[in-house]
Amino acid sequence: ASVMTFLFGVMVGGGAAIWRAVAMAQFAIWARFFGRATDWPTTLAAAAMVILMIDSGALTNPGFQFSFAATASLIAVVPTVTERLSTRIPGWLAQGIALAVVPTLMTMPIAFYHFGELHFSSFLANLAAIPIVELIVPLGFVAVLAGMFWPPAAQILNGTNDLLLTLLRLVAEFCAV
Repeated sequence: ASVMTFLFGVMVGGGAAIWRAVAMAQFAIWARFFGRATDWPTTLAAAAMVILMIDSGALTNPGFQFSFAATASLIAVVPTVTERLSTRIPGWLAQGIALAVVPTLMTMPIAFYHFGELHFSSFLANLAAIPIVELIVPLGFVAVLAGMFWPPAAQILNGTNDLLLTLLRLVAEFCAV
């Protein structure tokens, strides 16, 4: 799994968010191998340390900053917000709202610093996009596996994913106006 995770990072082009995810996955894989629990805040910090040891300039890269800020918010803030919202609304809705709003709020200062503007439509975009992406990613993975054994099934799955990707693009275009 460790080699496959690294190869995935290479295959998809390895931007800052990809290498953060790969590094975190590597630490989680090795923790499990050694019979240890994965401590996500420590894993995130270790991933940052490894990336910065390889390329100290990554610290000023907006992709690095966005990825680590968003991931830190998912680890440290989203569970608390979800728990508090769950006392007033259904848990699935509370989690969806927390996942859309918290990372957006946590990354807004970075966006403003680098680009000099804030877009509050990103809340709406994330609320609509997250459920779509949650379908696209596993469907794409299943399509890859299906393609190894029965290519026609992969074509059907990829056709479905194409529709979902079109819907995602439409959401992005609508919210970018």
